[in-house]
Amino acid sequence: MFTGLRNLQHLELHSNEINDIQTGTFISTPRLRYLYLSGNKLAHLRSGMFTGLGNLQAITIFVGHNEISDIQAGTFPSTPQLETRSLYMKNNNLTNLKSGMFTGLGNLQTLELKNNEINEIQAGTFNSTLQLETLYLDNNNLTSLRSGMFTGLGNLQHLELHSNEINDIQAGTFISTPRLRYLYLSGNKIAHLRSGMFTGLGNLQELWLFDNGISDIQVGTFSPTQQLRILKLDQNRLEVLHADMFVVLSSISDVDINNNPWQCDCRMVPFRQLMSGSTPWWSDSFENQITCDGPISRNLRGQKLKYMRIEDLICEEPAIVRFGNSDNNTVVDGQTLRLVCKTSGIPTPDITVTLPSGLNATVESSGRVTVEVNGSITIANVTAAADAGLYVCIATGPVGSTFASQIIHVHEVTTTGTMARTTSLLPMAGPANKPDSRSSHESPPTLSIPVLIGSVCGPVAVTLLVGTIILTIWCKSKTQNPALGPTPPVGFSNTSASVTIRGHDQTGQGGAQA
Repeated sequence: MFTGLRNLQHLELHSNEINDIQTGTFISTPRLRYLYLSGNKLAHLRSGMFTGLGNLQAITIFVGHNEISDIQAGTFPSTPQLETRSLYMKNNNLTNLKSGMFTGLGNLQTLELKNNEINEIQAGTFNSTLQLETLYLDNNNLTSLRSGMFTGLGNLQHLELHSNEINDIQAGTFISTPRLRYLYLSGNKIAHLRSGMFTGLGNLQELWLFDNGISDIQVGTFSPTQQLRILKLDQNRLEVLHADMFVVLSSISDVDINNNPWQCDCRMVPFRQLMSGSTPWWSDSFENQITCDGPISRNLRGQKLKYMRIEDLICEEPAIVRFGNSDNNTVVDGQTLRLVCKTSGIPTPDITVTLPSGLNATVESSGRVTVEVNGSITIANVTAAADAGLYVCIATGPVGSTFASQIIHVHEVTTTGTMARTTSLLPMAGPANKPDSRSSHESPPTLSIPVLIGSVCGPVAVTLLVGTIILTIWCKSKTQNPALGPTPPVGFSNTSASVTIRGHDQTGQGGAQA
């Protein structure tokens, strides 16, 4: 097709209907430097397609906006004499990157794979691209980053991973990219920053993490990134910062921590104590970026942390206002049970629900049992065997813990021609049940021997379980604070079915364990 074009250096074939390139097509164009194939209908890149392009000094291949879902090993010819090389493959249908895909691209410097559907990168994929400096993987479907994923990228300096679905970064992921300077991770689903995530990034200068949903930063997270000069943490869910983060942020010239729901309570005292107060109000310093979003109950929204007094940063013991059924109807097997554990306290207490099975459910749990931040608890597809029994709601805060409990009883009710099993919610120490309102023609309830035994033994078991919880909380508190003087008092009320632990942690701030 291109016979006679030995001096051709620039060839544009984009925006056609090309769905195949025969082997040997480019043998007649040995001096070709720029090849544009974007906007066609190529579905596969195969060995032999680019034969004849191996004697060039530089080459750029554009195959974006096609329908490419696979790259066969050996597709790209070996061209060791190339000084620069770029491969642009954005807007295709790639889902997996596999070892061997980029064999022959030993001098590749830029690889663009944005806007594909990549959800997996096999270890060893980049072993043949040792000179790669810039890698675009943004706008794909990656969910986690793992150790070995970037092996072979020892010269990588620029990595874009924004706008994926990343929710986890394993420790050691970036050990094989020691020269990385720019890392873009914004627009993902990273909820926690942990120590070890950025190990190996001693030369990192820019780290973009805005718009992720980050709610906490573990001490030591940024220890490996001593050269960092730009850090973007805005538009996340950060409420408090540990004191060590003050040192980290002070060493970075460009910091953005705006638009986070900062809670100006006792947890921010160590950080506030390090603020000098000398930063002018017009400065873009991180000290001026912490605007209180709460606690709402104390009308602190809109205030600057740097102007607040230490004594105004307080916490209140958690309390359970109500723990019960959010609906007044009975729950039948196969339906959904809805409970509500309404709490109060500063900050908003963390809720843990202990199920009859002994398992715990929290806000981060998923599956059949879900717990919302507002205290709504949902158990789908209720069954008597799995969901009848004692439910315990535990509310925990920085200065205390408390719990309340409820029992779900299972009754077998016989109706005309039908045996129906219903589930009702009874408080541990609540009012007596209302009289049976069944019509006169209905059969009375039939109690089997197991049900009868359960009704007798149930209260005894509940008493033992609550006693065990109290003893466990007391022992744990005593173990974790051995040198704090007298044993913290434990208060138990049969009426409210709750326990409150009071004590002091080793820093002198109010603390409690449960």
